[in-house]
Amino acid sequence: MFGRMWKKNSGSVIVETAVMFMIVTMLAVGYIYFTQAMRINTVAKIAAREGARQYAVTNDSYAAKEKVLSELALGGVDPGAAYVATKASGNKRMVTVQIRYAFYTPFVGECDLDLRGAAEYKLEQNPDFYQKEGKE
Repeated sequence: MFGRMWKKNSGSVIVETAVMFMIVTMLAVGYIYFTQAMRINTVAKIAAREGARQYAVTNDSYAAKEKVLSELALGGVDPGAAYVATKASGNKRMVTVQIRYAFYTPFVGECDLDLRGAAEYKLEQNPDFYQKEGKE
């Protein structure tokens, strides 16, 4: 009796195909969302670096935040979804960018990631910096 059950495998191809389709779909969608998250994380790091450089040169936190938001927009990230923080500590100027990235994966559900980028530069101490730039 059990020998006949093992020899009958009609319909097993459909079941195997359905299971493999779910697994391949999850892997493909996961790969797409993972690469998108890494792209957004890279843009956040670059924006934080450019904002910290702007903050170190001008010593203006508002200009640094504006630079970060423009870099995010240039990288294709919604600036409204980002939280930008600036901090001054001695001669160091720090900028932190945090972006909440939410996505939906089939068969798993909704997921949220906090993507962050941070950078730190020293305050420009050279008073001749702007004069040299204007003369050349």
